[in-house]
Amino acid sequence: MSVQPSWVATIDTTNVSVLAALRLVPGLDVAVLPPVLWLRGPDWNDALALSCRKIPGLRRFTVIPGGRLLAEGARVPTGFLPDLRWQPLRDRLAVELPPPVGAVEDPPRAPLALVRSAAEQPANALLADGRVWRDFAISAAEVRLHPLRFAAAQDGRVWIEGTPVPPVPGRRYFQRNGVAVPCGWECLPALDPAVLRRWLGLAPGDAALALPEGGWEIIKAEQFVPASRQAARLTAEVLAHE
Repeated sequence: MSVQPSWVATIDTTNVSVLAALRLVPGLDVAVLPPVLWLRGPDWNDALALSCRKIPGLRRFTVIPGGRLLAEGARVPTGFLPDLRWQPLRDRLAVELPPPVGAVEDPPRAPLALVRSAAEQPANALLADGRVWRDFAISAAEVRLHPLRFAAAQDGRVWIEGTPVPPVPGRRYFQRNGVAVPCGWECLPALDPAVLRRWLGLAPGDAALALPEGGWEIIKAEQFVPASRQAARLTAEVLAHE
């Protein structure tokens, strides 16, 4: 017999990827009862509350005796906790790494080239080796990692966004509006990043990086995680087993 949780939360979707930002929070479970996604976890605390506030549409309930649900801020129960099949959130989201830095189908061909530029922009993104990133992240202060987010690929590369860029070897990029070009390079013709986003078919939160050897790579929004020591260590463990 399962232990009744002290709280649950719901979102009006069955797409578990909306909880990607929570996948490294220990003890979280998820269940799907169409058309609703359910979440439960350990004792509620300020850190968990802050993480959950970042999930659009998430509603939290306190589970009171008898399995009744009391919505946050309410005084009268609004229903009962259904019989759900729970699974660890980490198991549902953790191991599906994309192919190289989230590559998707090539965008339509266009007369767009990457050429050397004398006007080098400051780096605010980095393409680096995953082992180098892991070694930096697990030794860096959390305050140093806080402005960064990253995505990993099965070939061992890691894409890191934010400033200041980690002082490790790698290819440095200047990113604007989610479109990144290597420092010391520019697109020809010079197109507004908003135009490039439409041409590349980027959704909100997606990123695209130009490769000097030709082509683009796309990283989907759900492939990013906030930078932390735990996230870097877990990513390294997953890559080691690929």
